[in-house]
This record gives sequence, C-alpha cells and structure tokens, in this order.
Amino acid sequence: MQSPLIYRSIALLLSLPPSASDSAQLVIPIWAAAQLVHIAFRRRALATLVFPTLSRKRACMLVTQSVRGQPLSGPKELNAVEPLWESAVSMEPRVMLGCSLSELLEAWGCNEITGTSGMVRTDSSGSRSETDDVRWTHIHPLAADHMRLFRNEEYFLSWRGNRAQVALREGAGTTAVLRALWQAAWLLREEGMSKGSGRQLEQLEKSLVALEAGFDEFLDEAQSLGWNTSVLNIKSGSVRVRVETEAN
Repeated sequence: MQSPLIYRSIALLLSLPPSASDSAQLVIPIWAAAQLVHIAFRRRALATLVFPTLSRKRACMLVTQSVRGQPLSGPKELNAVEPLWESAVSMEPRVMLGCSLSELLEAWGCNEITGTSGMVRTDSSGSRSETDDVRWTHIHPLAADHMRLFRNEEYFLSWRGNRAQVALREGAGTTAVLRALWQAAWLLREEGMSKGSGRQLEQLEKSLVALEAGFDEFLDEAQSLGWNTSVLNIKSGSVRVRVETEAN
C-alpha cells in the first residue's frame, strides 16, 4: 500500500502548475498525512473483522505454524496479526502455483525430450477441450522418479532456492493447494535446519512422508478452530497438467 501512496504523491506534484510550486510544499505533506491517517483507520477497521476463509497470507501463516509444531491460531487471532503491508506472494513459504510442466521439469533439472524411461501424455493448456495441444513425449528418467513420488497427489512440486514451483493436475481441488503449501513450509523449515544439504529428490521424498503424517492433523485442527478450509482465496493460475502413462 506504500507504493500507491508514493505514486499518487508524484502524480499530484506533476499536476500542479509551475506557479504553484510554493503551495506544493504545503499541500503535499498535508495530503500525505491525510492518506496515512486514512490507512491507519482502515487497518484498525480491518482488525475488527474476522475472515474464516483462507487467503494466501493466512494459509501461509497457518502451515508455517503447523510444521513448526505450534498451536494453530483461530480466525480472530490470525486476522488481528495478519500483515497488511506485506504482499501475498512475498509471504513464506514462497510458492509459484500453476506453473507449466516444462517449468517444473527445468526446476527438477531434467530435459523434457530426452531419456527412455517411458512415455507420458502431457497437457499444459489449462483447457479440457478436444483440441488441446496434447502430445506424447519421452521423459527423462530423473523426471520419472520425481513423478512417481507424487503419484498419490494432485500436484507436482519442485524445491529450489527456498522457493517451490507447483504444477497442479487437472481436477486439483482446494485440498491439493493446501497440501502443496504445507509441503513447501516443511521444506523451508528443513532447509533452514539442514542448511540445504541433500539432493532435491531425497528432500521431496522426506517432505511427502511428513505431509502424509501431519497434514490431516493440521486440517482437523484448523477446521475445529473455525477455519473454512473448503474456500481458498488463492490465485492458482489456469494451467493444469494431465499426465497419463502410455500402454506398451
């Protein structure tokens, strides 16, 4: 919210005629002060509201509490401390939702069109029509290993540079997004403890074991506190991936 305030101040300064330069020295500080007062009152008003649905910020805060073994905050407590100034995409864990299969393969360190570990049918168009750009392609053995890890999930995830990239499968629902966020939060915590040691494949496998062991408990606790986990106000893009094994 600071950026719009700065832009408006510049716009106001540029809109003033040259003869009003002296007045600008007085007008702009007064106008800026009024805007700051408005923002302060708006922040106070928002603090009194209680949103039981999960935005990206609230979801990130909850999964971080969960993987750290902390009690989850209820809607009232979390709404009161939700950061106003920080953008949603900068919240940790940092997750890019709805990336394409090619982006994911690159993050896995794989080459999409080499290798002989089998064939998969891939569709990253985000559409379900019969005219989608669907193709059969050879998958690198390392990519096949990664895909096997996520065979029971509605998404694929990579972890590199304290950031997750998530390719959502066709038909993925709200639970898949929450599971991906929880897994990314666990990976972030683990990387901080282990200083990033270990191969990505090994870390992903460990995180999926932790996800299987801890996510249901997290979901039950969140719902018992009054969170509506079936409604997510989180942008996840329009790209969806369909992967099918080819019959030999």
